[in-house]
Amino acid sequence: MPKPIISLKNINKSYLSGEIEFQALKEISLEISEGDFVAIVGPSGSGKSTLMNIIGCLDRFDSGELRLDGKNVADMDDDELALWRGQKIGFVFQSFNLLNKFTVLENTTLPSLYVKIENPENKARKVLDQVGLGDKLKNTPLQLSGGQRQRVAIARALMADPVIILADEPTGNLDSKTGKTIMKLFQKLNNEGKTIIVITHDPAVAKFAKKVIKLVDGKVHNENAD
Repeated sequence: MPKPIISLKNINKSYLSGEIEFQALKEISLEISEGDFVAIVGPSGSGKSTLMNIIGCLDRFDSGELRLDGKNVADMDDDELALWRGQKIGFVFQSFNLLNKFTVLENTTLPSLYVKIENPENKARKVLDQVGLGDKLKNTPLQLSGGQRQRVAIARALMADPVIILADEPTGNLDSKTGKTIMKLFQKLNNEGKTIIVITHDPAVAKFAKKVIKLVDGKVHNENAD
């Protein structure tokens, strides 16, 4: 039985907009286990990006409990949280976040500037081969298609051998055919043992996941697993 790697219990999160308080998340409780492929879906304003930021240790919550690999976040110091952000989780974003003046190889090695990685250039070549870009090492992002840029971003996310890949609207800037190619790559990584969490508003993207968590107005509306 796979063990829970992320566990949320009664998570609440609010923001102030001027003098008005907006509750983005309301009593969120869910579990994600090792080896899961989860899609968190919902329309704009449903709270899915806020939930992603909390799962990724990028934002704090107001109340409730978050456990990472069984450990309560409340008991983790800044170094432990930084370890999760830098090594345990690989982030992939809709806008790719690549540096256009750097080559594909250089962009991929960037995590080695803040996380210890043995032989980063060799590791970068390996993960670029893994995502099918071993022949594009010297290209710059401007010389690549949108799908290729997203694959560079995925390779960069794999550099520190993360347990989890956390992807925010990873197909949002891609056409539907290229988006399917990227989602099949996530499926491949999941089959190789990575836990995949995809934030999306697109039902077609969610179909690639093994489990779908739907958010509506900051609440878990339903949770379906294959």
